[in-house]
Amino acid sequence: MAKIWDAYPPENTLGLVVSSLLSAVFLYAFSAFLSLLMIVLKSPKSASFVTAVPLMLSFLSYSSLWLNLKASAYISPFNCISALFYYYFSGNEPATGGYFTSGGKELMNVTLTAFSLIGWTIIMLILAIILLRKMRGVSIEEIRLV
Repeated sequence: MAKIWDAYPPENTLGLVVSSLLSAVFLYAFSAFLSLLMIVLKSPKSASFVTAVPLMLSFLSYSSLWLNLKASAYISPFNCISALFYYYFSGNEPATGGYFTSGGKELMNVTLTAFSLIGWTIIMLILAIILLRKMRGVSIEEIRLV
């Protein structure tokens, strides 16, 4: 039985690996930011909701299948992750959205997309460091109530 890599190898394997690592660092920084925010705000009861926030936001990038996001496609880091994966796997420039709609498609600038994701990653890391300095901890009694 043939493997998927035999039938459809990525156009740029190194770019795919690098964008995967960049995406992993962003998701780690974003999750750390949310966790630290929960600790700084002293709301351990919201832990179950906060763990689902990255998943909920990542599904927003699927709206680009029906909507042409135009310049706002660069704002969402989850859309940038999808666009970078698409570019490095297929070798084609990703569209800003509206894949299932008729009409011309605006193409995303991959360099701008990568810089947007790098910018989001740096912002999340800086915010996590700021929250680390403000962190005071949560009492064990509050954690037991969760």
